[in-house]
Amino acid sequence: MSQPDDFVAVQLLAILNDADAPEGDQLDAAMDLEEHSGAWFEQEIFKILRREQFESVLAQHCAESLAGIWARQGRIDQGFFPELHGRPCGRSWASSEPVPRI
Repeated sequence: MSQPDDFVAVQLLAILNDADAPEGDQLDAAMDLEEHSGAWFEQEIFKILRREQFESVLAQHCAESLAGIWARQGRIDQGFFPELHGRPCGRSWASSEPVPRI
C-alpha cells in the first residue's frame, strides 16, 4: 500500500508516532483521525493500537476514530475487528476454558 496524498492524515500519523510529541498533541491528533480514511491510513492506525497494546488513552482515542471511519463508510475491517474487540467474551485466548470471574 502506498502512502496517501492526504497531507493532513500523514501529519497526524507523524505526531502519533513521534515519541517526543506532547501527549495533548497526540490525543488531539488521534481524535482528528476520524476525518480521514484509506487502507494505508487504517493499517497505520492498527500499528499504533498494537504498539499501545490497546490499553492507553491514546489507543482509546485512535480506536474511537477508527470506529468513526468505519461508521462513516458503513463497514468494519472484519480481519482486524476481533483483535480490536479483545478476548472473546468469557473465554481465554489460549484455551476454551472459561475465564474466571472476579
